[in-house]
Amino acid sequence: MVVLDIVGDKPLGAGSAKLLARLLTNLQAKTIVRSGPSASVQSQGQGRGQGGADPGAVRAQSLAQPFSKHAPHVATAYIRALIDPLSTMSQAIRQELEPGLFALCEIMGEYGRDAIMTAMLDDSGKAMMRLLWVQYDKQRYVGKG
Repeated sequence: MVVLDIVGDKPLGAGSAKLLARLLTNLQAKTIVRSGPSASVQSQGQGRGQGGADPGAVRAQSLAQPFSKHAPHVATAYIRALIDPLSTMSQAIRQELEPGLFALCEIMGEYGRDAIMTAMLDDSGKAMMRLLWVQYDKQRYVGKG
């Protein structure tokens, strides 16, 4: 289970919250993993086929799809940290985490949201999740001019 430690010996600070949000946001970025000797051969332009394109080239991919099965658990940990009566989360930390939480909502989609709402949260947690999702919907790009 994922736990956000906000009441322990070293609680999450605003700087750490910003870094966590950056990590969650960067999960959506497409990257190419380069490792081993084959990466250096590709970067030198060798090993290409007749057409000039590398038939075994690695496409850029994001980590959003592999992480999508874990995203509901991370969101649940955040919601539980918010509603825990023995903890407080400052407004600064919540503001720093907001871009990462919106990226998390994007990654898990409505299916993950519905899974959280039906199986993982109590009534107060469901209310907090609804608020988070409403904020996410307000800022989400939908392609309308």
